[in-house]
Amino acid sequence: MRRAAIILACVLGVAIALPLVLLGAANTDPGRRAIESLIAWGSGGTVHITGLSGRFPAALRAERLELSDRRSTYATVRDAALDWSPTRLAGGVLEIDRLTAGVVSIGRLPEAEPSADTGSFALPVRVALHLVQVGRLELAEPVAGADRVLTLDGYGEVASMTAGRLHLAVRVPADGASYAMDGSVDAAGMRIDAALAEPAHGLLGRLAGLPDLGALALKASLDGPRSALTAHLTITAGLLHAGATGRIDLDKQTADMAVEAAAPAMRPGPDLGWQSIALNARVQGPFTAPNATGKLRIAHLTAGGFGVDDIAADLSGNAGSAVLHATLTGTRASDPGGALFASTPIVLDATARLDAPERPVRFTLQHTLLTIEGTGAIASPLRGHIVVTVPEIAAFATAAGSDLSGRFGMTLDGAQVGDATQVTADGTLTTTGAAIPLLGNTAKFHVASTLRDRAMALSDGRIDASHVTMTFGGTIAPGTTSLQAIAEID
Repeated sequence: MRRAAIILACVLGVAIALPLVLLGAANTDPGRRAIESLIAWGSGGTVHITGLSGRFPAALRAERLELSDRRSTYATVRDAALDWSPTRLAGGVLEIDRLTAGVVSIGRLPEAEPSADTGSFALPVRVALHLVQVGRLELAEPVAGADRVLTLDGYGEVASMTAGRLHLAVRVPADGASYAMDGSVDAAGMRIDAALAEPAHGLLGRLAGLPDLGALALKASLDGPRSALTAHLTITAGLLHAGATGRIDLDKQTADMAVEAAAPAMRPGPDLGWQSIALNARVQGPFTAPNATGKLRIAHLTAGGFGVDDIAADLSGNAGSAVLHATLTGTRASDPGGALFASTPIVLDATARLDAPERPVRFTLQHTLLTIEGTGAIASPLRGHIVVTVPEIAAFATAAGSDLSGRFGMTLDGAQVGDATQVTADGTLTTTGAAIPLLGNTAKFHVASTLRDRAMALSDGRIDASHVTMTFGGTIAPGTTSLQAIAEID
């Protein structure tokens, strides 16, 4: 949103402010070149325009527009046109007759920017966009999972933050896929219709990492007064069918929705498959404190190197409290110790308070070999405290080719701090009988880590054991690792 605001500010700055002082010069070649330089300077080098032409300020043309971040250019626009009515701004209307581009090429997504709390936002003018069109929208593999070419057409009007209308249609000429949305919102109510249809191996299937999902079709609608909106949703994805129906009251912030989904044996991705899926759920009452019931059953799920013979999950909620009970039977993994958990079920119990500001949660995951307990908050900023207990390590040691026995315990404390996640880990390993070389029969460790942009920084690392003391730290990132350690051995 911040990058879009910068771009919009640059365009409107050129179209509104400069005419007052440069109207005559702007319609000459030297004046246009000066405006191109001014836009590059004013945007901090993130927006570059070349080949500016047309009648300033109402009918602007540009041969090429480049959008960049600190890495490089990530998108280009060719043959751009903007026709609008400057005089209507005096009446509080930003009226755009035409906003088009011959070709828009997006090679990658822009780098994330630090989030900022901008507070409340009010639309300063009414916006009327009569035509937005891209003749050729080129999405590269990093953006769409494979190189794709689309077309885009639309129009819309925004009178306020709660009133407006929109039409948007996107098509993929190569395979016939289409994505469309039509809607209108005002004080009396709303009408929104969305539909998409794409063949197997389509854009959304690839973006979801499920290239073999099959043909995808979706229809959704929301219609009626604010106090009694009727909602419908149907989804077909290969052999999977899902739907939701019900009513929503936006004035009282309540809903009554029923959800169903079912699928036979499918393998939508190379590492994902199941024998059957069945879901039935209903949610009634206030958004923040609904009454909810639901049942999910999945038979013979495989995901990556993980597999479960049966998943049975039951959800219930009342007055803002949500309770989940799930049993995983026949759990296994592809690693050498992957069959350790197959003999007895894994049981998960979790509770959450959806009506509390922090959305506190508590969970317990139990198996005969270990117990994991945790508490936390799922509202931003996220935080959590997890305790892992392995009362006897012998089974894990045997799977690793060792005959050790003993006990292991670890605590993890994590919190979201701005754009980073901070995690602190403390653990103790105690063995009985044979000792571990250098470590002896007791070893304790502590490490603090900060995760940001797929990189992990380790600090305050320490291992205290019977015969060795070690301090360590460093960084771990994709393609590079830098660790430093100092050890003292008795």
